[in-house]
Amino acid sequence: MDQSEEMFKLVREWRKSGLTQSEFCKPHGITVAKFGYWAGKEKLAARLPVEKVGGFVQISGQQSASNDSCQIVYP
Repeated sequence: MDQSEEMFKLVREWRKSGLTQSEFCKPHGITVAKFGYWAGKEKLAARLPVEKVGGFVQISGQQSASNDSCQIVYP
């Protein structure tokens, strides 16, 4: 698990705990400033839509008698 995953997990635990950031940070050995930074990043990440990283799109073309040129037609 990388650092961002670990911190996001802690932020979610904190939100469920009902504790203040200060109360939550002490037993976990995290500064309130660092925790506040990650809480902000987690909140932003939760609001951003997840983009699908696409695959390939198949294109079809007409075979030409000559292979000397290529024509691209944009819509």
